[in-house]
Amino acid sequence: MAKISELDAVKIRSRVMIPVIKALEAEFGKEKVHAIVGKAIAESYADFVSTRIPDRNTHPGETSQSFDYPVEPEVVEHTDSSYFVNMTRCVFADYFRKIVSMN
Repeated sequence: MAKISELDAVKIRSRVMIPVIKALEAEFGKEKVHAIVGKAIAESYADFVSTRIPDRNTHPGETSQSFDYPVEPEVVEHTDSSYFVNMTRCVFADYFRKIVSMN
């Protein structure tokens, strides 16, 4: 079986989740549902990332580990004590903006 890309996996999951979220919006209000879903996604992502970092004492700018996501990062600051990255483009975000504009 061929491996699907991260973007295709997100597209598949969104086809399932969008109708559920829309139903919850109708019942509880868009703002409240988006706050709950956003928090759940952020916490889930933080848990996921914590399993992908091999050594907590390693400076993030020094790791060679890639998440292989379709993003375009721009390193804003990289010093001995900090590492800031600005994602200038994200194919996931582009996909979800397209979905929102269609609805």
